[in-house]
Amino acid sequence: MEQDHGNSGEHTFRIVHRIMAVQNVIVAFMKGALTGNAAQVLWDTNRETTGTLRKLAAMLKSRYSGECQAEKHRTELQIRQWKPSESLSERHQDIRRLMALAYLKLKAETCEEIASDHFTNALNDPHFALKVKESAPTSLDEALRIALRLEAWTKSIKLSKHEEDHKDCTKQKARAVGNQDGPVTGSLAVRPQSGHTPHLLPTFAICVL
Repeated sequence: MEQDHGNSGEHTFRIVHRIMAVQNVIVAFMKGALTGNAAQVLWDTNRETTGTLRKLAAMLKSRYSGECQAEKHRTELQIRQWKPSESLSERHQDIRRLMALAYLKLKAETCEEIASDHFTNALNDPHFALKVKESAPTSLDEALRIALRLEAWTKSIKLSKHEEDHKDCTKQKARAVGNQDGPVTGSLAVRPQSGHTPHLLPTFAICVL
């Protein structure tokens, strides 16, 4: 019985040794796979902190898990500066991405309302943003549809006004040219010769001349 007990202990030791060897390989593989900011944990912490698979996973989670980054993304939503060149669809897509990272445990309805507010705040034109808010969108997608429709109407009105202004300008130019090319009417003064009194020629005489 004692001999069997000794063999069992040795067998257990070998199994544990193999497990530790496998874990060391996994830890080495994970460390080698880290890139960018995540790889910084390999040199800004001591080996005891990342020496085992569990410790390495805990360290990465404490720094880069969604819960830790959520506050950062919420702040980004508040201070995000939108460029005039960014389309409505691009703003909608980026807000959707930040919302998914900023509010991990929020209910869908509440999340959509917040996203809709962020979208209208992202519009550079206050008057345009007010028009979208007056439609009371209940979701981010609905806010996008309203904004796209208003944008299309605004462009259509501006285009129509531009065409009308162009037609009026063309008519004014045509009238001005017609006035310049029209017949000369009325009496014209003839330059007096020396010693003669200036006189006026009638209209029909000027036409004959």
